[in-house]
Amino acid sequence: VLLVLPFAALYAPQFQVSGPSPLAQMSGVAPLAADGVTSIFPGVDRAGEAPAQAQGLHVPEYREPGTVSSGGQAAALIYLFPMLFLGVLTIVAVTRLSNVRSRARVVEDPEWLSAFAQVQRQMRWKHGAALLVSAELSSPVSWGMLRPVIMIDERSLGSAGQARAIIAHELAHVARLDWAKLILARACTALYWFNPFVWILAASCHQLREEAVDDAVLRSEVMDVDYAEILIGSARRFSQGGLLAMNIAAPRRTSLKRRVKRVLDSSLRRTPVNFAWSAPCGVSATLVAGLVAALTPVEGSTQTEFTPAPLTRFKSVELHGDGTVILRHGRTQQVLLKEGIPGSTHLSVGSEGILTIKACASRCSTAAPAIEIVTPSIEMAAVTGRGLIRIDGEFPESKSLALAATDDGTIDARSTNVLDVAVAVTNGGLVSVSAQRELAASVTGGGKIQYCDGPASVASTITSGGSVEKLAESAAGC
Repeated sequence: VLLVLPFAALYAPQFQVSGPSPLAQMSGVAPLAADGVTSIFPGVDRAGEAPAQAQGLHVPEYREPGTVSSGGQAAALIYLFPMLFLGVLTIVAVTRLSNVRSRARVVEDPEWLSAFAQVQRQMRWKHGAALLVSAELSSPVSWGMLRPVIMIDERSLGSAGQARAIIAHELAHVARLDWAKLILARACTALYWFNPFVWILAASCHQLREEAVDDAVLRSEVMDVDYAEILIGSARRFSQGGLLAMNIAAPRRTSLKRRVKRVLDSSLRRTPVNFAWSAPCGVSATLVAGLVAALTPVEGSTQTEFTPAPLTRFKSVELHGDGTVILRHGRTQQVLLKEGIPGSTHLSVGSEGILTIKACASRCSTAAPAIEIVTPSIEMAAVTGRGLIRIDGEFPESKSLALAATDDGTIDARSTNVLDVAVAVTNGGLVSVSAQRELAASVTGGGKIQYCDGPASVASTITSGGSVEKLAESAAGC
């Protein structure tokens, strides 16, 4: 479940929920206005005006997609070093296991082989496992999934009377896939090393796995007193060393008392957990964890509504990244953020009168921004990335309009009232347009330009793939 959380937070659909102000502030989400519209103006650079801070506005810091501040880099390094250390430690342990196995020899003692066969029949284990002996071990161990291995230390090999109990213990680990669970626990503690509760949970899971195996051994008709003596003897000579990636028969001394007490308690039920009950519980826990990771708390609708102010005059709009921009006609220029988080969207107006909108790179991890722009006229619109610009409403007739889509961007300008239109599509993209007199269309590296019936002259250039197509007269939007 813990391993699902980061992937759910990154790739699952984001759900915004209203919550108290402190909760929303902790999540880094700006408050919503009463009507669900957030003013984008705290993130606008106005050419020729005083900085926004001087006007009493909070300006969220914006950086180019993929860049990290120095403080963020330091935090990333502080997080990565322990995570990589723990990961490397596990890899080294697994490597040592392979080396120990390569030097081990096959058990040939007839009493151990007989006990091994008897326990396999009793546990109905039909997938096979290797039974080896190694002088490098201080206690019996097991590891592996597809080709599981049970390795006995030299001292235990001399105690043939304990063979059945030892093999039952290790084979129970193999049958329960405990080695895979152990590696997953190592991955979780490496990923969440900073959270003490994850370490406590990993230790508790290890304890519960050992207790489940103890119950399996006792169900195989091993005497509880004899088994308790084996646990105590193994704990006395146990040395963990670098064997961090295997199931070890010897209990840690911190859990020895609890395990021996459970083994000797004849009143306990030792039946295995019903899979029909445990499987739905596990799936439900994973689904709940994924949903919780996808939630984004935002402040409720108790804040004072923001009233957008006019922007510095702009003539063109450029969208970089993901998101949707809707252009509507109006007497004054305004910009409203309908959906999304202001901190992930930045606006600036350049000296050439171009309103540049920079949103998430390629795909937003949270809700993609939806921006509405009201303007008396528009001369140029461009999209770079997977964003969409749509021109809606009745704009007055204009002489010319330039449109450009790059890297799978989309522009829908079929509702415009323009005499001459120039369109360029590069490296994929789609532009739908309407022109009354002339259309100049250029496609490079793939993509499509489609136009409604109307222009008297169409000049098209296609390089390295792509198409320029006329829409049917009955096509929607024309």
